[in-house]
Amino acid sequence: MMHVPRNNDIDLHDPRNNRAHVPKTTKKAKIVAKWIRKNENVCHVAQIALKANSSNFWYLDSGCSRHMTGNKSFFETLVMEEGGYVTFGDGSKKKVVGKGSISVPGLPSLSDALFVDGLKANLISISHLSDEGYSVLFSKNDCSILKPDGQTLLKGMRSSDNCYCLEARIVSNNVSMDEQVELWHERLGHMNFRDLRTLGKFECVRGLPKLGKKANGIVDLANKENKPKACTKRASISPPRSP
Repeated sequence: MMHVPRNNDIDLHDPRNNRAHVPKTTKKAKIVAKWIRKNENVCHVAQIALKANSSNFWYLDSGCSRHMTGNKSFFETLVMEEGGYVTFGDGSKKKVVGKGSISVPGLPSLSDALFVDGLKANLISISHLSDEGYSVLFSKNDCSILKPDGQTLLKGMRSSDNCYCLEARIVSNNVSMDEQVELWHERLGHMNFRDLRTLGKFECVRGLPKLGKKANGIVDLANKENKPKACTKRASISPPRSP
């Protein structure tokens, strides 16, 4: 018969019978599996497009109820009046300070467009275009705006930030070529005509027109600035002779 020791018979000072004297193991268990959080693809509402700082680009926006811009020079007719506020997807608000029509090369005729104070991007409302009889077709690389009869009116492009946009071409008839050349001549630190023409030819400077072989304004300026000043000799005044 096996003898079962009672509590009184157990010697607690014996390390074998006292858990406090049992040495702790320093060996860690092997990792069987490790949970790693995967990167999630989260889509946020775009607040500023890459080309938004360029005032000539107009974005086709399906969530915009009206055409709107913050650039006053686009308007053919404009009535300055307060028209409330425009609320954007991020919750920000901009004040409407006017309304008018826009007609510039590269864009369809935009009626009842809003002039929004401080707006950096130019927005074309797709729903408003549809109300005016236009149709908009989107493809992988570009988009097309069609007339009511089905003919293509304009073609847009898909930008690097995955937005469809049109580029307006503002033509000013009030400034002659000579005045433009003179203006760019002063802007670029009185650059000579040959270098100005090279910059315009290869479109190195945004807004610089392509210059012909001859521009009277810059030639006259260059000749005027490079012409050496005539040196005048001092007239020696001799004292009057005594009689």
